[in-house]
Amino acid sequence: MKVKGFWVLFRFIPVLSWSFSAIVLGLSIVVGHLSWSVIRFRDLFLIILSAALLQGLIAHAYNDLIDWKSGTDKYSPGILSGGSRVIPKQLIRENELTSIALWSIMAVLVIALYFIYVIGYEILIFLVVGLWAAVAYSCSPLKLAYRPWLGEWLCAWPAMLICTVGTSYVLSRGRLYGESILFGMIHATFSITWLMLHHIPDIDADLRAKPPKLTTIAYIKFKSGWKGVVRVIEGYLTLTLLMSIIGGVFLHRSDITLISGFLVIMVLYIIHKTRLEQVEAVTRTEILTIVITIVNAVGLSWTFLK
Repeated sequence: MKVKGFWVLFRFIPVLSWSFSAIVLGLSIVVGHLSWSVIRFRDLFLIILSAALLQGLIAHAYNDLIDWKSGTDKYSPGILSGGSRVIPKQLIRENELTSIALWSIMAVLVIALYFIYVIGYEILIFLVVGLWAAVAYSCSPLKLAYRPWLGEWLCAWPAMLICTVGTSYVLSRGRLYGESILFGMIHATFSITWLMLHHIPDIDADLRAKPPKLTTIAYIKFKSGWKGVVRVIEGYLTLTLLMSIIGGVFLHRSDITLISGFLVIMVLYIIHKTRLEQVEAVTRTEILTIVITIVNAVGLSWTFLK
């Protein structure tokens, strides 16, 4: 097993866009309410490490393993999608992926024990949601990634929400802020938008898999064609916009709505200019949306720190 294999499996860009951006949001809320002086950087490091293990190694290892066995990654023409491809590139063997996931779970449990000791047993809520999302997304018997709507709403979305809320809760040593919930909801919904784009190149491969991987996008494309796919993405973007409006009103901060609203409209424009049947075009749009998701998290953080 090579270091390169770990790095390829980790997939830094998705982890940066999802978990690390959520941590930035949670951190900014604590600093905005309290100050930098209260931040214990050992705790911040352990939060970052936990997120890296949960998404970068546990979730990705199981997802690569299950998708390879079902066949969807074998058939995928995707550039960014189709898994990390560590198995066909012979960077990591199948049994090694299982070992990576299990050892990573052990490491997360050790970190959780530390946080339980310094904060309390409520940390178990964040632990359970994080492990649930990382495992149930791909693993039997649930394999929620293989079922329309369930993968994002029962795994991906709560994982991003809990990452933002958990970060602010741990760094503030037990304070729960309404802003962390609102920011987490906005970030989680925006993140799912590019997850939908991520699944588009894999539609045919997902439907050929055994069992078929009925992602939301594959299911909608099968039932309603490309128009249905566009409607799903539009729906998630509209929901993101609504959350940003609610957040702006609730927190009396119009800049929250202005920043997220502008970026949502930008993505909507890009989506309508994209030929979804072309892998290269979808990949370019996905990259842009990933960048915009990160910019949105940084922008929301700035509104709270300024």
